[in-house]
This record gives sequence, structure tokens and C-alpha cells, in this order.
Amino acid sequence: MDLEQTGRQGDRLTQVQVLKGQLHKAMSEKSQLETQHREQFRELYQANKEVKQLGEHLGKEVEDKKKAEKQLEQVKKDKELLQNEFDSKVKVLKSQLHDATQEKSVVVERYQERIKELEIANKLAAGKVSEIKLLTQEIDELETKLQESSDLISKREEQLLDAQNRASESNTLKDELDRAREEKDKMQKELDSAKEQKRDALEKDDDPLVEGEKTEKTDAKMKEKKSEGMLSKLRRRITGGKKKSPETSPSDQAASTKAELSGSTAGSETGMSTSGAEPKPIGGTEYIGRNNPLSGKHGGQKWTLQILGSWDSGTEPGQFNAPRGLAWHGYQLVICDTENHRIQILNKNKVVIEIIRFDGQFDKEFRPWDVAITPDGHFFIADIGNNQIIICDQNKKIIQIIPQSADIEVRSITVMAAFIFVTDSKGKSLIKYNIKDGKLVARVSDQFSNPHSVMATSNNHLLVSDTDKHVIHVLDSDLNFLNSYHNDRLKSPQGLDVDSHGNIYICTKESEWSCGIVKLRSDGQLDCVLFEGGLYYPEFIAVNDDITTTIAVTGRWPLSYPSNHQIRVFSVST
Repeated sequence: MDLEQTGRQGDRLTQVQVLKGQLHKAMSEKSQLETQHREQFRELYQANKEVKQLGEHLGKEVEDKKKAEKQLEQVKKDKELLQNEFDSKVKVLKSQLHDATQEKSVVVERYQERIKELEIANKLAAGKVSEIKLLTQEIDELETKLQESSDLISKREEQLLDAQNRASESNTLKDELDRAREEKDKMQKELDSAKEQKRDALEKDDDPLVEGEKTEKTDAKMKEKKSEGMLSKLRRRITGGKKKSPETSPSDQAASTKAELSGSTAGSETGMSTSGAEPKPIGGTEYIGRNNPLSGKHGGQKWTLQILGSWDSGTEPGQFNAPRGLAWHGYQLVICDTENHRIQILNKNKVVIEIIRFDGQFDKEFRPWDVAITPDGHFFIADIGNNQIIICDQNKKIIQIIPQSADIEVRSITVMAAFIFVTDSKGKSLIKYNIKDGKLVARVSDQFSNPHSVMATSNNHLLVSDTDKHVIHVLDSDLNFLNSYHNDRLKSPQGLDVDSHGNIYICTKESEWSCGIVKLRSDGQLDCVLFEGGLYYPEFIAVNDDITTTIAVTGRWPLSYPSNHQIRVFSVST
């Protein structure tokens, strides 16, 4: 029992020692840990100190950032204000540039127009200089001939004196010569009196000569011829049988004949001068006088006439060769100069400012027959030389060509919305094309006999003149017949046009010498007849009533007067 207790105590002592060793070891480890904790505390303190410093520094940076953001926001506002101010100034500058560009375009256009006018004026001046030179030469020649005639008269007087001194027969011949001269003077006075009576009769609008006066005039002419014959015989006897040189050369006689024809024919190169009126040059403007076939007030208005071109064809600007279709584009008059293979554009003063040609661009020569112009300035041209429709932009550049089949020949053309409408002289029909693809949309012919011209109206209707039926057909845009206008004055209608009020102007032809322009109201009722009997075969017409009503007409004379290449422009007198 004692041994057992002693063993147990020994074990306990051993455990105590072990525990002491462990306690000592733990105390050592605690001391090490405390040392480490102190170091870590110092490090943590230092770190906290650094964190505090960093926090203070970060706070400064945050404040700086806020200040920077405020500055940036102010800069953005300033930038936006500057941008708005810049945009405003740019807009103003662009507007000023646009205005300046437009003004420049107008100035350039006026300058170019003035240059063209000066070129034409220079050509006319050159022509006038040539005419003056020719006239000067003619005057010199006439002065030479006058001198020769004076010398010849002197010789004849000497021969007469010799003949008077030769024999009594010469005295008898001289007496006969004096009597013949007295008789001739008497007859000349009678003839002058008859002419004066005729002039007085014309001024009173009476019959120019009564029957007795006609007989008196005829007798006077016969006596004058008889006295002239006697004088010629006496001169030949006195001068030894030599003939006196004719007072008028053949060329002068031809010129005189041409002058008489010009003075007596309406629409001649005298500018349609009236009886007793002073002749005016081609292209001049005059009031229509009471003795002229175009006299009086028509439709309650008085008109003036201006003739463009000349009797004979020409290739210079302002001259024409068989002009056909024509149209107004604003104040500009566009004319198809068909056989000169061009289109001439004239300004409001009727001066050529532009010529459209397409030389060498097609297989055959360009022959414009009619033209239609949209408000935005696109040209639609019927070219019968190549059997096609040409579409040009505002700069007169080709943008599209619509070829025609062989069984179609366009006579007239108009445009409405997105479609082209043409009359066909071969198929006696009206045809509708789509502008976008150029395809034929519709074609009608059953109610036409000889369709000539087609014109679109403001209410989307089509007017077609039917020459052989003497009517104006009314159709809708789908080529459905709606109505027909006809009256006793609507004979063989050809060209037609519509003014801004819907009034219809139609070229008519009752006979070779009875043609004119019929004006219908928008409902097709007759309004008045313009220029009856004063036009010959008017074929195409264009009406412009932007300020005052102006009518331009092309046409041809009868076969007996084939030379006529003129355009007549009638305007309401203001």
C-alpha cells in the first residue's frame, strides 16, 4: 500500500515536472507572442498612421477631383455655347454664301445672255456693214450711170439741134415731140388724179374706184402708153434709129415686183404693214391697223403683232427652217426649228439665248416636231427624225430616250403627272407612256379620225383636236372619252393650248384663205374668234398669260406661197 502510494507520488512529481516544463515553454512562447504582438501593433499603428495620411491625401484628391469635375462641367458648358455660336455663325455664313451663289448665278446668266445678245448684235452689225458697203457700191454705180445718162442726154440734145437745123421735117418732128410730151404730161396728171381719188376712197373704207373712174384710169394708162410709144418712135427717128437705154434695169424691176408683193401681202417682210402705213422690218412690233385683215378689237382687246424669222429659211440665230411645235417656259419662247435640226430658246425680248442641238448623237438627223416643258424645266421632245421621245433635264442634257415603234409617228406631245401623252399621225391614235420606265401604258384610236394636237389641263383632263371631225375631244388621264366640243366656227382644228384660266385657243382652217384662232371658254362654249382671215395654215400655238396674254403661232403658207419660215407673236396691247 505504501509502495503503491509512493509510486503514485513519484508519478505525480514526474507529471508536475512535465507540466512545469510545458508551462515554462508556454511562457516562453507567450513572451515571443507578446513580442510579436507588440511588433505587429507597432506595424498596425504605423499602418493606421499611413492609412490616416492616405485618407487625408485621398480626401484632398477627392476634393481636387470634384473641383476638376466642376471645371470640366463649366468647360463643357462653355464648349456648348461656343458650338452653338459657331453653328449659328456657320448657318449665317452658309445662307450668305447661298445668296451670294444665287446672285452670282443670276449675274453670270445675265452676263452670258448679254454676251449672246452682243454676239448676235455684232453679227447683225457686220451684216449691216456689208449692206452699207453694197449700197455704197450701188450708189457709186448709179452715179456713174447717171453721169453716162447725162452725157448721153447731152449728145441727144446736140443731135436734136443738128436735126432741127437740117430740114423742115425735123421741125415737124420736134412739134410732134412737143405735142406728145404735152399729151403725156396731161395723161400723167389724170393718172395722178385717179390715184388720189383711189387713196381718198380707201381712207373712207368705200369702194376704191367707181366704174367711170376705172374706165378713166384705164384710158389714161392707154394714152400714157401711146404717148410713150410716140416719144420712143420720135427719139429713134431723131437719133438715127438707136434705142434709148431702159430707165429700169431687170434687177430693179425684180426688186420692184418683190416690194409690191411684200407691200400687198399680209404677213410679208414689212411686218404686216397696213395700207398707207410705213413698212417695218421683220421682228418689229406694230399696232394692228383698221385696214389690215387682223384689224379691230378681238375678244374686247386690241393686239399687237411681232414677226420672228423671215420669208426665206436661214441658219443664223433667230432664223428658221420650217418651224413647228413651240412652248412657253416662263417668259422664254421655245421653238422647234425642225429642218435646221435644232431648238431655239428666245428671251422675253425675243432674242435667242440658247440653241439645243444633238449633232452626231443619233443614227439620223435630229428633227424636233413638238416640245413640252414641265414647270421644273424638264424638256420632252418629239424627234420624228429618229422616231423617239427625248427627255432632257434642266441643263438640256439627255437623261432618257423612249424609242417608238415603226407604226407610230408623234405629231404632238404633252406631260401630266408621271405620264407622257402623244398623238400619233400614222395610227390615228392617242398614246400614254410611263415616264419612269418608258413603257406604253395605253393606246386609243376608235373615236379619232385625224388627231392633231394634245394638251393637258389643270383638272387632269386631256384635250385632243380632231382635224377631220372638226371637234375637240375631252378625255381623262386613263384615256376614257368624256365629252366633245364643237361649233360652227371650229373648222379643221389643229394646234391648241390652254391659258391659266382654262380658256382654250385653237388654230382653225375653214379654207386656204380663211384661217384664224378660235377661243373657247373652259366649258367648251365659244368665246370669240381671233384674227379671222389673217392667218394661213396656223399649225401650232402656245399661249402665255402670266402678265399679259401672248400668243405665238407657227404655220405654213399655201402651196402658192411656199416660202414662209416665220413665227407670229400676238400680244394684248396695254
